[in-house]
Order: sequence, then structure tokens, then C-alpha cells
Amino acid sequence: RGRLAQVPEAGLHVLLGPPDAVSADPALINSALYRGILATLREAFDYVIVDTPVAELYHLTFADLILPESDTILVPVEPNRITLESAASWLRAITLPQHSRGGGVAPERLSLILNRARADVECGPEDVMDLMPGWRFVGMIPEDREWMQAANGHRLASLRLGADLETTFRGILQAVTGDPVFAAA
Repeated sequence: RGRLAQVPEAGLHVLLGPPDAVSADPALINSALYRGILATLREAFDYVIVDTPVAELYHLTFADLILPESDTILVPVEPNRITLESAASWLRAITLPQHSRGGGVAPERLSLILNRARADVECGPEDVMDLMPGWRFVGMIPEDREWMQAANGHRLASLRLGADLETTFRGILQAVTGDPVFAAA
């Protein structure tokens, strides 16, 4: 725990990844390293969340680590019809059997979340469900100016959750984990 960045007000411990692409040398930073780290984190924590870069079916870390090791895969989609169509295609690919060059992921391990939702773009939760029928939708995170500014300024660790965002995140975590500890406070 001492080697992890901490966000005490959120009860969050974070293992930061490499700061840039050069530092992420696949000879050093690879699935084998992450698998060992995951084993250690699973012993220390009830939940381990791995935030990946763009999840590509043939990206080795994703295919060799995330697909086989995860209990649940939360797929963020944005309120953009082209992005949603691409996400639907990707979901079909990772749920194809491995012998068909797919990811072999059971569809029930996947959940969708609408990220950066906005009322003024004509692509809300109903549209997501219409464009991606059959996938479990667990919530939406609204577009938030303060979050975007914090991300752009590399200040997410010091950002405080407002009551609405906390309720949103708790609902999503409860839907994904089934753990009542995430019920609204």
C-alpha cells in the first residue's frame, strides 16, 4: 500500500502506469509483470480496477491479461453514434469464440456505461440501448467541466466528487459488483 498513490477522501489506492510511451517498453512493462502485480493487489484489496488504454482485441496486454483475468469488463462509450457503432463491433469481436479469432469473453462479463453524457447531443441512454441492444447498461456519467479541467491539468487525484457524481459512481459500482457496500450513502 505504501507504494501506491492514495486518494484518502475516496478510499482509493492507485498504481500509476508508465508516464509515457517510451517508458512503457513492452520488454519491461508487459502482461507477465501486470499479472504478478494483479496477484499482489488481489490479496490486499477487495476490488481491483484496471483502466486500460483503448481496448483493442489484438493488443497483447489487453488480450493476454485483461480478457482472461477480469471478472467484469466495464466498457465506456461516448454519446457519438459512430463511436457506438465501433463499440458494438468491438463487443461482437471479443465475444466471439477464441477459435474464431475472437476474445472468447462471455457477454455477461461485459457492462456498458455512457461516459461524458450530455443532454444536448441527441444521444442519451435510450439511444445507446437502441444502437447496442442486448448489452447490459449500468449507468451514465455526465459531462463535467471540472473533471475535464482536472484531467487536462493532470489533477484527477486531488479532485473531489460532488454528491451527484458520487451517487452515479456508487450506482455503477453496485451494478457491476453486486456489492451492497456501494449502495447510496
